[in-house]
Amino acid sequence: MDKRIGIIDLGRVGMVAAEKYISEGYEVFGYDRQPEVSAAFTRIGGTHLENPASVAAHAGIVVVLVLNDTQVLDVVLGDQSIRGLIIVAREEFQ
Repeated sequence: MDKRIGIIDLGRVGMVAAEKYISEGYEVFGYDRQPEVSAAFTRIGGTHLENPASVAAHAGIVVVLVLNDTQVLDVVLGDQSIRGLIIVAREEFQ
């Protein structure tokens, strides 16, 4: 099993998930727009990256834990989205 997890949005739910994965020995890559959240994530052992696309490129599995539909669309279809990487992963499972 791939031990590289990506978490997009490190808010209340995302940070708890990151802590759990890190404690279980996973390498966790994350993205959050807030510098103070990114700093806290780095302090617990995560690797903060500059955008969702970078997270998806580094991780074997990506978890998206954003607040609303607008944020989901931005992560999946925006300028620095995970769009191209989702298509690749989907083709691997067909």
